[in-house]
Amino acid sequence: MRVFHPQMQRTTKMQTQLRTSGIAIASLFAAIVPSAAHALLMTDTVTFGDSASVTDTEGGGATTVSGASFGTSELAQFDASAGVLTGATLNLTSTRTQTVTVSSTDGPNSGSNPSVTTTGTGQSTARIVAPGVNNTFSPAISGSDGCTDNRKGACSGAGTTSSAATNLTATISSADLGSYVGGGTIDVSRSAPTLSATQTTNFFTGTETTSYGVTWAGEVGVTYDYLLHAAPGLTALTLDFGTLFLDETASLSFDILNLAGDRVGLDLDGFDPFSGPFSSDLATFAGLEAGGLLGYTAMMDTSAEGTFSSTYRLFFSDADVGVAATRSAYALDLTFKGIVVARPSDIGPTAVPEPDLLALLGIGLAALAFTDRRKARQK
Repeated sequence: MRVFHPQMQRTTKMQTQLRTSGIAIASLFAAIVPSAAHALLMTDTVTFGDSASVTDTEGGGATTVSGASFGTSELAQFDASAGVLTGATLNLTSTRTQTVTVSSTDGPNSGSNPSVTTTGTGQSTARIVAPGVNNTFSPAISGSDGCTDNRKGACSGAGTTSSAATNLTATISSADLGSYVGGGTIDVSRSAPTLSATQTTNFFTGTETTSYGVTWAGEVGVTYDYLLHAAPGLTALTLDFGTLFLDETASLSFDILNLAGDRVGLDLDGFDPFSGPFSSDLATFAGLEAGGLLGYTAMMDTSAEGTFSSTYRLFFSDADVGVAATRSAYALDLTFKGIVVARPSDIGPTAVPEPDLLALLGIGLAALAFTDRRKARQK
């Protein structure tokens, strides 16, 4: 028959618990591959095409429209559930196409009737406005047109058309990034600070007119740079010290981690104070990189008998990068438990005789039996 000493039984149980915990921890860490975090990209793009025009008749100088609208586009804001926003870029790829057309009505049939040419010009500027962006394109674009006919007749020009690329890549400042976060949209408006036409001559007997029109078409979009949220990996962790003897040294190791991937660092901002028989060298930290882990030790005071269990909440958050409104907070419940019992020698006489006592007892019984047999023969 094999007899286990109580100390051996306790050690065997503890080893089994550690092996079981080790399997679970190893399975969790198997998916952790430390790597440098790289910014992820998310883009929303819309197309547009809008026009504005102005007309000027002969005499009195140019006719100008200030702030002519070329429409507004709506772009999706960044959804903070996707991660932590670290940057944004507004992109515009477009063309402004301008057309200048000069014409004259048929006027009174008086005076000479030579062939004449009437002319006119047009010009415009452009501006794009969005949160953190207010850009006026320079220089202005301009064009001209003319038509030729007899002075007493009507004149209609074919129109002169030209185009100009209007592109922009604007990095949004950190002070304006917050405007790009939410569940709605941001407005990107386009306008012409000045849109003007000038009928430059007055040769026909009718009314001479210059019409100037601009069509602004293309696409506008926003590109978001972001990192995934930090990930402690667990929401609860239990450390079981098992059954311990009075005044026995007891400690267990555990790790705090931030899962690998393109994610921000992890901060441990605070935790509930340890109490009772439990303590730890756990300390707050900042910026635990993706794929990284930090090791700590949990201790249990075994100076008193009893069954003990305590849970402490750890408070985590994304590292202090990017837009504060996109950072998240996390919690982990850390539970310590264990049982402390007295050693067998501390709880009264042992039920199992010591080996030396058994030997002496055996010798005494053998001597007594020998004496009884000897007396029987003498009778």
